[in-house]
Amino acid sequence: MNNLEELTRTLSSIEAHCIESCQVAVVNSGIAAPVNSLLEKHRSSSIHTYEYFYQSPMGVFPAQNYGISQCRGQWIMVLNSGDELAKNASEILLTSYLAENNQFDVLVFSQITMRDNRPAYRFVPAESTIWPHQSILVRQDVYKRFGMYREDFRYAAEQYYFARIRRHIKFKLVDRDLTMYSLGGLSSNVNYRFSRELFAIWRRLGAGKLSAFQKSYILPYFRCILLRVLPVSFVEQIRMKTYNRYKKIAPTREV
Repeated sequence: MNNLEELTRTLSSIEAHCIESCQVAVVNSGIAAPVNSLLEKHRSSSIHTYEYFYQSPMGVFPAQNYGISQCRGQWIMVLNSGDELAKNASEILLTSYLAENNQFDVLVFSQITMRDNRPAYRFVPAESTIWPHQSILVRQDVYKRFGMYREDFRYAAEQYYFARIRRHIKFKLVDRDLTMYSLGGLSSNVNYRFSRELFAIWRRLGAGKLSAFQKSYILPYFRCILLRVLPVSFVEQIRMKTYNRYKKIAPTREV
């Protein structure tokens, strides 16, 4: 919504790192003309199919649900403006790679979190952590079986969705970077309303479903703050001690 500069970065990263043809469904809730102009430039020089949809301003997850409903591909990936594909994406998004993992419903990848256009930290999802939608490939059949994101959540709809379905699907955790995610957007703000929504998830689904919220969000944010005032080597020592008990998690796990 009225975020042309970051949308440009997102589309440019698709052009650079998605080397096989794909459908790109752009859902816009803001001023239409600049987005139309940007898409025309990409349509004229791309192997990808760009489709434009306008939706009245109703929030992030209604827009994502609408975009998903317009997708025709077997695998669906949700990016918000400002999200970019990482270098590994060119290998991950190959038809041959996806065919090798055709037995899974969901593929969950690691991601690089950016602050001020610089890497801040790397997030590797585990079975009980939050799964960021930017680094997930979901088979279209999953959305048909389980529905889409709850639109009454403003911040944590994706956390609720994947916490609810993960015991009913076949998923694979892969320690390879699929995306670069910029801090500062709506979903990256750890605030009171976000915390209330996460508490609602724990209450409805059980505390164990998102048991590693501290590892997923709180500790990485705390690390970013420390790096602003302390030497990198000292912060790394703290990080290694803090995450030592997570080292036994296999880099690639199938469930």
